[in-house]
Amino acid sequence: MKPFLKWAGGKRWLAPAISIAASARLHGGRYVEPFVVGGSVALRILDDDPGATVLIADVQPDLIAAWRGVQ
Repeated sequence: MKPFLKWAGGKRWLAPAISIAASARLHGGRYVEPFVVGGSVALRILDDDPGATVLIADVQPDLIAAWRGVQ
């Protein structure tokens, strides 16, 4: 899935490499994203491993409200 937000300093370009590294350790486990912002890494991991559990977090309440709305 493509992120619905673009963010300066986002990890969209790095998401494929992070997903490969994370999925090697996940195998149906849990990925925690402490600074979700656009969510490119979390969404990429869910695309690559639909059985994975992804926990997203951020300190910006409006951003988390937007993600809850998308959920």
